[in-house]
Amino acid sequence: MKKHSLLNLMHISSIFIFSAVYSAANVEIIRTDIPPYIDGLLNDACWTKAKPVTDFFYKDSGVVKPSKFPTRAQFLYDETGIFVAIECGEEQMNSIVAQTREKDGRVWEDDCVEVFLHPPIDLLRYYHFIVNPAGSTYDALCLFEVTLERRPKWEGNFESAVSRTANSWTVEMYIPFASLSLEPKGYKNWKINIGREHKAGGLHENSSLANGVFHDQKQFLTLKGIEQDFSPFYITLKKFSIGTVLAGSGQMSAMLNIDLSERADIERNLRIMLDIIPAQGTPASKTMDMVLKPKEEKSVRFKGEISKGGQYDFNLFITDKNTRRQYLSYSHKEEIKAFTPMEIIIKKQHCVMERKFPCYYQ
Repeated sequence: MKKHSLLNLMHISSIFIFSAVYSAANVEIIRTDIPPYIDGLLNDACWTKAKPVTDFFYKDSGVVKPSKFPTRAQFLYDETGIFVAIECGEEQMNSIVAQTREKDGRVWEDDCVEVFLHPPIDLLRYYHFIVNPAGSTYDALCLFEVTLERRPKWEGNFESAVSRTANSWTVEMYIPFASLSLEPKGYKNWKINIGREHKAGGLHENSSLANGVFHDQKQFLTLKGIEQDFSPFYITLKKFSIGTVLAGSGQMSAMLNIDLSERADIERNLRIMLDIIPAQGTPASKTMDMVLKPKEEKSVRFKGEISKGGQYDFNLFITDKNTRRQYLSYSHKEEIKAFTPMEIIIKKQHCVMERKFPCYYQ
């Protein structure tokens, strides 16, 4: 089977650069037994089986129109995660915008591609991944309750690579199932959206598979075809609670209680890593190794020093101690109240003696 390049597809029609491949309702993901190597080149044999999706649209004064810039997306998965390839046709490669370099920076201000992935577990959360032509990345957990909240300090541990030609640039990425909140039973119909922000040559266009919108979950497309037992990744986080204590020196510590449950008939040698990230200040990390036996429930307690009260992000990662394969990730945000010093004075009746006790209240 011959694989057509994006360059060839750009010349199919001067009116509609790509012909419609799918309806606007769904796209298909194909299982592969041999995963691609993430290098941005898309020369692995498995990509020839993936079905391209090219129906990208943008909004012009509220009117949905086909994108003026050719873009093609393809999807694969294996037992460990999802692979996404996005090819971006570009006639002005010498003027593409790729200024952002830092992780979780303002990548969306550059030329970039965006993946919105919604496993059918929790209607209120989905995952957001962005890559620009320089290979800079952004990932976030998005929660939608009353308003949309983005948590860029959540780490998806996804891999990506970018390649360039004279008239296109391509992103290849791998999103591990272990980074997502999943149930052990399989779910066939996920939701997905792919977006492209075009900035090259001063020509701005925001296009997507979902009629030009990006964060509207109601317009995400159905990703059909995932049939997977997720129990190998499924260690249940039954409890995550935080308390604070104060040492005699006045040093605050966060006490985290974590209850884990092993659902599969597997004994695991685990490495538990906890990142404590203040809104301002220096992050701290704690690591603990443990064995979780089949069907076992176990409580874990972490003690992490924190400098002061304020907003904190707590990111939990559970991996295999030996292979480093990730089983679970969890992100939690909490406002920690500071301790205020005070003094208690005890006076005995009919006695001139009194005692003073320094203490703190929260």
